[in-house]
Amino acid sequence: MPSITFAERELELFEPFEHIAYPPDLAKIGPSAVLLSLDTRGVPSKLRRVDVRTGEVQKGGTIRGCLRDAWPGKDLWVLTTYALHRVANADLSVKETLKVPHFLHRLVPLLSARFLALSQIERKRTPVLSQSDGALQVVTMPTPDISMDHGDSCTVLSFWAGEARGFDGNLEPTRKLRELPLGLTPIWFGGEILFLRATREIARNVSPVQPGQ
Repeated sequence: MPSITFAERELELFEPFEHIAYPPDLAKIGPSAVLLSLDTRGVPSKLRRVDVRTGEVQKGGTIRGCLRDAWPGKDLWVLTTYALHRVANADLSVKETLKVPHFLHRLVPLLSARFLALSQIERKRTPVLSQSDGALQVVTMPTPDISMDHGDSCTVLSFWAGEARGFDGNLEPTRKLRELPLGLTPIWFGGEILFLRATREIARNVSPVQPGQ
């Protein structure tokens, strides 16, 4: 195994240490940049952008809750525990705040990222954002993990639900359901998808049924 080198760097986050309640949350937004949020003992958090090459830190606006995920573009879409924010790329000011179900976990791109699914476990219907107009719609799409694009259509894989569903360019269903093995933490690896096999476990007072390793 090749050697692994770790480097530690101190950053000026422009916030007194005693004001920070929990460690920062991180989201990658480019080959050399990450966003981080600083929890300051309440729902609002402070947004920062860090250039990992130089250590330069840019101050941003205030977001609702901890950072969960982000998607770069003309503007940044920033998913937090309590909202979805449209953030200006230039100065990190919050341009728009959309109300979404709390504690959504991550953004899953659909149809070449024309749409972003707000994915959360144990959901049968998923909020989906249109990047072109910033509109939200709710689609019958259980916990999306990965989307496979086919030109103007896509197949959305949910290893949590154990199924794949097809959608057209307007996110209307196009194909019958296909069964998938239950799995956890699926990722693309080259031209393959890797995941941990899972089984459904039923325990007293647990609802809904959840896959477990």
